[in-house]
Amino acid sequence: MATQVTRFTVKGLGAFPLDMLRYDAAFPATEIDAGKMHLTFRNFREPIEVTLMTNSIGVTTARWESFGWKVISQETRTY
Repeated sequence: MATQVTRFTVKGLGAFPLDMLRYDAAFPATEIDAGKMHLTFRNFREPIEVTLMTNSIGVTTARWESFGWKVISQETRTY
């Protein structure tokens, strides 16, 4: 049976919305991305990009935007 994996990147400023990981059943794509999520708790003036992955159906872009983070890229592959 084929599996779909979606890799997507979000960009934002301020605290990373950790609850969105649960909501989209997502996880950081790399260790570097995991570290970037913690950087957002500091007072950075520039937006940060974090790449995530999920096996769930679709990424909830409107909900990300409600937290002030924007989905800037999204790619789904079937394995």
